[in-house]
Amino acid sequence: MRLHDALFAEFLGTLLLALVTVGSNLGAAHAGSGEYQVLLANSLATGFGISALILSLNPVSGSCFNPLAAVLECVEGELKWKHLAAYILLQCTGAFLGVLLCHYLFQRPVLDLATRPRSGVPMLLSEFVGTLGLLLVIHRVGNTRSQWVAYAVGAYLIAATWALPSTCLANPALTLARMFTDSVAGVRPWDAAGFLLAQCLALGVFTAFIKAHKRFATLGD
Repeated sequence: MRLHDALFAEFLGTLLLALVTVGSNLGAAHAGSGEYQVLLANSLATGFGISALILSLNPVSGSCFNPLAAVLECVEGELKWKHLAAYILLQCTGAFLGVLLCHYLFQRPVLDLATRPRSGVPMLLSEFVGTLGLLLVIHRVGNTRSQWVAYAVGAYLIAATWALPSTCLANPALTLARMFTDSVAGVRPWDAAGFLLAQCLALGVFTAFIKAHKRFATLGD
């Protein structure tokens, strides 16, 4: 694959993913839905949306749409380390612009800092566990049944959105972007720092595990 095509796919895919995840929250809230309906709308939109995006753009870029997934691909030798910074930059830019586009479409202030609290040890532990689970799904299904990875990731995110109090962001690009929406999807900047720490710690633990247990990494290949 050509690098500029891959980078554009990562930018576009992450922009659309942010549009789907944040827009579903805004759309449900705009319709006057309660907390249950907003969570239902967000989980379904996120799960189906990411499955569709992976199926659409996987042949172009590997469809990471997530800095954690990009690092995991580098660890597994599917992406060159020298391209990682560009992947992450385009993912973060796409996520940020996706949030701004959501605000414009729903006639909200285009740039708005989040004030919704998402703090506390249980919340951060929830994000750590959710991120570990997502990395496990990406790694195992990607290595054994790659044609099913889009559906597996979508299904996992639908379940984890309901099962975990953090709603399983598990994506540093989206976490950073959601600092700039003062909606139900928002994450305060000081809380976002904890989310990022939990996500990166989960990535470190998971990559250390698959490096130390090579049989697990290749089991089922």
